[in-house]
Amino acid sequence: MTVENVDTGESFEVSVPDGLKITHYNANWLDSVPYLIDNARWHESWAYKALAECYRYGKGGLKKSIFNAIVCYEVGGLSPAEIAQAAYDANPFDEMGLLDHIMENIDKKRISDEELIGIIDDIPEPKPKWATLIKNTLSTDIAERTAFIEANMSQEMTSDELLVCFFFLSLQGDESILDSHASIKDEYRKVIKLLGDNMPILYDIFGEKLWRKHKEDLENSEKYIEFALECMHLSDQAGFLSNTNIRNILSYYKEYGKESIPMFSEEDLDRFNQLCPDKYSDDMDSSVVEEEVIVEMDECPVELIED
Repeated sequence: MTVENVDTGESFEVSVPDGLKITHYNANWLDSVPYLIDNARWHESWAYKALAECYRYGKGGLKKSIFNAIVCYEVGGLSPAEIAQAAYDANPFDEMGLLDHIMENIDKKRISDEELIGIIDDIPEPKPKWATLIKNTLSTDIAERTAFIEANMSQEMTSDELLVCFFFLSLQGDESILDSHASIKDEYRKVIKLLGDNMPILYDIFGEKLWRKHKEDLENSEKYIEFALECMHLSDQAGFLSNTNIRNILSYYKEYGKESIPMFSEEDLDRFNQLCPDKYSDDMDSSVVEEEVIVEMDECPVELIED
């Protein structure tokens, strides 16, 4: 595929076989995924579009993840729904198109559970793990689905299986960790690590939740801010740190100095200042963060699938 930096006009040819490489227009060869992530950390839309393809097909050393592909398409300025529909129209067994098609039909109740199970049965072997999870969940009595999902969630699950779990929990009207209040308990930390390692944008979301909590729980404020900064750093390393959290980091740095954020380098701070100049970061009020995250990242990928 070819991607282009709309600001500079530079174009890049991206191939996705083993040993994935990107060719810059001047013929310099660059290691693809580290290069893409480095540019995603600068919020380059073309980098997110290329990363979306890598996540979607599991290329360049990245684990296959429709969830992360959806995030990257969205942040890159494309419509995941349109891409999924086009993929399904071209090939009913395309994973992204099929996952979107099945979830939409479950959400809108357009066809019966039995028909959906039939669609999954027709998927060629080996079936994606998320498809088997959907079939098993649909085969479970509605009243028992929450218990079934909670009993089957594990560290071995892929990001797309976890997406399916959140999807069904939301349909059941049950609160998941994505909706729950931030906590500094060890159990919450372990779950955040599990989810964030599979879905790095969640580190950004959890970081923002913890940031707001540190202003509400003054007794444990230091622990919350330490955990929040850790999540933000992990999100930044994967290329998913939002402008909202960049402003939070800069405001904390401005108030407490460099020693308060040892996980971020001087180069990181320089990049943050270029992405969010002082005129945008001054007097940042965390009470407005939640709405702004939606503007920057659009909806949570779980909501994108549900919608």
